[in-house]
Amino acid sequence: YQRRVHGGFRDHAVYKGRQVFFYKRAQIFVADVWGAFAGEGLGQFDDISVLTMFADYRVPQLLRHQRVLVLSAPLAAKVDALEELLPGSEEEVELRLVTVEAVERLRGAVGWGTSVQVDWRLWQDGERICNEINPHHRTRTIYYVRLHSALLFSHPVVPSNNLIFGKRKSGPGKKKKKKKKLCVDT
Repeated sequence: YQRRVHGGFRDHAVYKGRQVFFYKRAQIFVADVWGAFAGEGLGQFDDISVLTMFADYRVPQLLRHQRVLVLSAPLAAKVDALEELLPGSEEEVELRLVTVEAVERLRGAVGWGTSVQVDWRLWQDGERICNEINPHHRTRTIYYVRLHSALLFSHPVVPSNNLIFGKRKSGPGKKKKKKKKLCVDT
């Protein structure tokens, strides 16, 4: 039972001869419990700050759009053509690694929250505009499955203001956009 259920938590790869660990789904599990309980009681984890962002596909898509990540021309062409990046391939692992590093640097630059909170915020922003920007990379893997609870989008641990990294998103003179359908990933 444990092997079938928790096998998706063993998110690691060998990159240039070294083993690297992402543990995306395991981290999401812990972060969702933390968020659902607002960091208290069963959700109190004094070491929540050691978690990294959840390296998958939506955040690198958004960071590319924001020009935080710049893909090489060959990689950008593959992503834009919806070509699959094989799981564990150098391109896929590098993209995930640089996304983790970029989020850590953003967190330090903006001066608020944990990597978990920054990831949640970026992922939500990416979901909002995913049909309007370049596509995300395609990798068939069990490790990218997002297992959020409904609480993730409204729990009190994520800042609820209308600012993301200092950019005003709404207010006087700004038109409200119609709700868009959820992104359709193929």
